[in-house]
Amino acid sequence: MMALAMRRLRDFRLLSALESAPWELRLLVLLAVFEYASKGLFLGLFTNSFDFASFHNAAALAAHGEGAHVYDTFFSYVPGSSPVPMFFLYPAPVALLVAPLGLFTFQTASVLFSALGHACLWGALALWSRGRPDEERLTGFLLVFLFFPAWYSLQVGQAEPFVLLALLAVPALQESGRSSWAGLCLALAICLKLFLLFLLVYLVLRRSWRLLAWTAIWLGALFGAGGFVVPWDIQARYWGRVGSSLGFEAFTDNQSITGFAHRAFTNTHFAQGLIDSARAARVAKIELAGLVMAAYAWLVGLKSRETALFGRDYGFTVVTLLLIAPIVDTHHHALLLIPFLGLLASGPRGAVPLAFYAFFARWEPLVAFKFLSQERLAFWSAAPASLVYSIPFFMMAGLWLYTARTILLSADGSRRP
Repeated sequence: MMALAMRRLRDFRLLSALESAPWELRLLVLLAVFEYASKGLFLGLFTNSFDFASFHNAAALAAHGEGAHVYDTFFSYVPGSSPVPMFFLYPAPVALLVAPLGLFTFQTASVLFSALGHACLWGALALWSRGRPDEERLTGFLLVFLFFPAWYSLQVGQAEPFVLLALLAVPALQESGRSSWAGLCLALAICLKLFLLFLLVYLVLRRSWRLLAWTAIWLGALFGAGGFVVPWDIQARYWGRVGSSLGFEAFTDNQSITGFAHRAFTNTHFAQGLIDSARAARVAKIELAGLVMAAYAWLVGLKSRETALFGRDYGFTVVTLLLIAPIVDTHHHALLLIPFLGLLASGPRGAVPLAFYAFFARWEPLVAFKFLSQERLAFWSAAPASLVYSIPFFMMAGLWLYTARTILLSADGSRRP
């Protein structure tokens, strides 16, 4: 996957593309470079990378033959307790994959992990840019390096750059007839973010049986290999617990349907809901998620005119899975680069997709960095605070409707995302 990305990176030709660009575009590129250098590169390498602590703790245990203890903190966590500890929530294959980092100190491992993340971000851009005209290459560069969730994921030490590279490598490998390697990339992405299992539904709806089979084979192999570091009985306990409520569904940074429903209909220390009814939150979550999934299946399975496997509906799938996933933090929104690259670079251009991009690239930090004061919001009324905290969710819902509309109105299914 990285080798493929590096080959594509040689063809990126950013400097040659700048030579024929107007001065306004050159100015934007300069802004993107400074944004990436200061907030992505500098802060990514020299912040605490607090989310990476969960990876490193599991890596150290796995590297020293103590994989049976990687979930100890997770198993001992009592929902509702505060503060919430940093625990490892990933399946066993991830503990195996990150085990080499456990041989280093946290400081060294976090720098290595960050450097790999930056390489993956560049590799993802290189993969997407292949065969595109210079103007689109520059647009893609701007989209990636001005996008707040992308460099935020680098700052906190999350795995989105790796997942983004894997998800963009899948269509590149599939187009070149290497379904087995495409299945491996998809399986690795699913291990890193379990909600990406929804992509298997996409493959079923698009009747991509070969890629589906290879993905299943690789998932089986990866989970089998995970047994070498985490005993099977511990893995069984993990799977029995991972689907249960963790008590922070209403967390202000959770911008999925689950987060919105729990903020709107329950009272927690995160926000006061319109009412306080756990049952209402569950019903709203199930009904909204069911409606979204039914509409998605109808659009992709019956209405989509895409001829290529990974067309506009690939980006639509990413927006859908971010809506229905149980927990979606700001760093997960880095995956929105897939639909945005499709909408703004090679798809219909206009104010609407630009407005959605501008929100996630610039306005979302208002919620992500917890700038909003619940006490000041409560000065006006406590209940609307839960709705204010859900502004990114409403924008996500709007983006879902817009991308759904592009599928309905699309007449050319050959254009790539």
